[in-house]
Amino acid sequence: MADRFGPRGTFAIVIPLQNANMQPEYEAMRPAGINNQIYRFDISAHDKASEAVLDAVPGSLLCWPDMIIGGVSMEMHAWSHDQ
Repeated sequence: MADRFGPRGTFAIVIPLQNANMQPEYEAMRPAGINNQIYRFDISAHDKASEAVLDAVPGSLLCWPDMIIGGVSMEMHAWSHDQ
């Protein structure tokens, strides 16, 4: 939904709480006329990262976004020697 800060639209960006680089990177890629709204989720429990993302999405809908963008961080994956 367009507003005075984003006359062309609004993007809800769901990113990991622990990744401090993502927000400025998404801001640098933001097209003119788009309003970025950042929503964060906690990935400290690696095996529950998908649930954390799904918990953050309903809150992102409150800004009536035209698009929801999900940021992924390497820390979200459970690594083991077996993989």
